[in-house]
Amino acid sequence: MNDKLNTLKYLVGELEQSFNLSDKNKINMQINKVREVLNEIEREALTMPTFQKIQDSGDNLENNESREENRGTGRESSEINGEDNKIYKTNKVSVEPNKVVKYPHKKINSIPFIIKPTEIYGVTDIYDGNFLERFCDSRTQDLMNALCINQHNAFWNQHQTINGNVYASVPKELLKDDSIESLKKLKWKTVDVDIYDFGKKTEDEAVIIQACQSKFKKFILVLEKSTDAYLALVFP
Repeated sequence: MNDKLNTLKYLVGELEQSFNLSDKNKINMQINKVREVLNEIEREALTMPTFQKIQDSGDNLENNESREENRGTGRESSEINGEDNKIYKTNKVSVEPNKVVKYPHKKINSIPFIIKPTEIYGVTDIYDGNFLERFCDSRTQDLMNALCINQHNAFWNQHQTINGNVYASVPKELLKDDSIESLKKLKWKTVDVDIYDFGKKTEDEAVIIQACQSKFKKFILVLEKSTDAYLALVFP
């Protein structure tokens, strides 16, 4: 059950990122995955003794509806909590070829991340077909096998993805040595990531996205929730 709940939390985080990127195909795919996991959780819950007692109690209440019509059935809901399912939409922005867009920013740090590059699969266009869908499935499985999906999710829950083109990464300092070694065996690698500060949350978000797209080859633009600041994580 815990594995399924962790997977559900991860998928909801992925769904949020897909909304940020306005990727309709990925959004639909991930909604279906959330439904599948919820169905699995519900089926497993139905076999639990405690749940069965609650359900039986609900059935008894229904049979005595005329006497206790204002009481509930006792059945639990399988819906995701509204607060946990909150999503943030961002308009998709693209830059004209060779156009340079500038926005004030400064480098504030450089920290090691462990990432899974898409390049290891030798794909020319990662957006062609269902490659990213399969890549994200592989990333989830890698993180679960390495026992570090919770650390990954905790970081990305605090850093709202706005835009970018890197799809598997987590700060190395958050992981245990055993998890790092496990990921390396699965073709993840350690890289130094430069952090650029683009200032506090602003109505100029679209311009910041364009600036990142024109300046950085591989990046993730995030909104750090603790500081309300736009940060660009720039990968080598």
